[in-house]
This record gives sequence, C-alpha cells and structure tokens, in this order.
Amino acid sequence: MAAYRVTPVLPRVLHAFKHVSFRSRLWATASHAQYSTVYDSNEKTFDKILIANRGEIACRVMKTCKKMGIKTVAVHSDVDSSAVHVKMADEAVCVGPAPTSKSYLNMAAILEAVRRTGAQAVHPGYGFLSENKEFAKRLAAEGVAFIGPDTHAIQAMGDKIESKLIAKQAKVNTIPGFDGVVKDVDEAVRIAGRSATL
Repeated sequence: MAAYRVTPVLPRVLHAFKHVSFRSRLWATASHAQYSTVYDSNEKTFDKILIANRGEIACRVMKTCKKMGIKTVAVHSDVDSSAVHVKMADEAVCVGPAPTSKSYLNMAAILEAVRRTGAQAVHPGYGFLSENKEFAKRLAAEGVAFIGPDTHAIQAMGDKIESKLIAKQAKVNTIPGFDGVVKDVDEAVRIAGRSATL
C-alpha cells in the first residue's frame, strides 16, 4: 500500500529534536509547524490504527487514515458510544465508564482493545496517554507501534530542567533562567534578582 509522508516546511524545528527518532521528530514538527503532504508509493503503512483519544482529535486522525486507506479503531467511554469519532471509525471498543481515569486513561482496557481488534499501531492524539512513557513501553512489549515520541523523548521532554539542558547541548536558544534546584526563599530572591538584570 502506498503512503503519504508529512514533510515539514520549517526544518529548523527539527534541530531541537536531534536525539529522538525520526517518527518522534515527525510527530513533534507536524504538531507545531506548517506541513505539506508528499505521496510516497514505496513507504509501507499500517493496515489498522487504534486512536486512543476522542472528539476532534480522534476525528482528525481518522480523516487522514481514511485518505491513506488505513482502517481505524475508536475507543470510547460508555457515555460516548454515539460520539462522532465512534461513528467515523471502522471499529469501536468501549473501554470503561464515563470518568476518564476509568476509560481513556485505562491502559489495560486500551491494550485489550488493541489485542481484540488486531491494531498494529496506536495514535494517542494529545493529552490523555500521549506523553505516558509507561503506555509506550507496554505497547512496545506487545509489538504495537506508538505513533508519537519514544520513551526517551517522553522522559526527556517531560522534565522541564532536563529538556532545557538537552536543548542547550543541541545549541538551541533557550530563555535565560536557573537550571538547578532552589534551596530556599533567599536563594530564590537572589536568582530572581540576577535574572531581572539579564
């Protein structure tokens, strides 16, 4: 099956993500920059993707999948069973009751939905499980692709100090500030005073 590949118009955005995989860079850039779609007849795609999200986020992913000939699986809570994203999908699986902690954040239920439907990949959208490294690890253990940052990138970008240090090592301009741990109020005042003069 032929595939479409997202080609960033602003390649400098990728410079900040040198240490992560191509798939992670693609995800980050497509989320924050203008992009165009390039047809690539040699690139293999997935046959079926589960979208671990709801609403407009899930609908947007499904529209692209349909254009690419990829089947989609929606997950939903019991109260979302007639939601638009559920109707758009080729298949739908209820993953729990209304509270998101028991449905859209229920990793065990979503992994079971992946197994039941035979989805080869999971697109988390944003929010919910999109930055959960444990979810990405559990998918990898099942042999299922996580369409998003790899576990290293999730960990590195999830910690603001670590992400700033990585950006500095990559020679990306950052906002001046303090990169350590503030010991007490007096030190915070001193640091704030120095920052105000920059």
